[in-house]
Amino acid sequence: MHRTLLPAAAVLLALTACAADDGEQLREDLAAVTAAEAAPRVPDSGEGEGPEEEQDDRAVLEPAEVPTDLVDPEGSVIGTAYLRDEQRGTEVEVEVMGMTPGFHGVGLYDVGACDAAGAPAEAFSSVGELLTPLPPVLVLDNGVGVTTALVDSAPVVEELLVGNGTAVVIGDAAVDLAAAQAPPVGSRMACAAFTG
Repeated sequence: MHRTLLPAAAVLLALTACAADDGEQLREDLAAVTAAEAAPRVPDSGEGEGPEEEQDDRAVLEPAEVPTDLVDPEGSVIGTAYLRDEQRGTEVEVEVMGMTPGFHGVGLYDVGACDAAGAPAEAFSSVGELLTPLPPVLVLDNGVGVTTALVDSAPVVEELLVGNGTAVVIGDAAVDLAAAQAPPVGSRMACAAFTG
């Protein structure tokens, strides 16, 4: 009902615009309608006055954002990885510093464990199977790189954190961009574990 008052007031204004004598009254009427439209609604406690309107009591959920440290095989923090719920999928962002310049392959794995035990070629083998390859991160000459990818096939962040969690793994610098498009193979240079 309130939604129809403002258009009705506009029609009233248009119809009486040519009557100069009623200008002041029209302004008062328009101000009253506008004030009624802007006033907060108070729930009506009257019973039997018509069907009750159902109110939507569901909470509006904010998209989840989960950050975690990105560590090298020695356990040093070399950046941050983020998982974010977005409307069209899960966003994965990786920020690195102190890495070898070049394109580094990135992948999302099905176990959130970044155990670096063993030989460098076996570092982070605890991450399980590849869920999906991600776009490579380009690390500049100063050792800094950032990449963000929207993964529409990935479950929402909450689902990635339950059970075994998930991990983001970064491989060694590739010889070119085409080679970096594949999931990280060979030496794994960094890992970020996400668990619930």
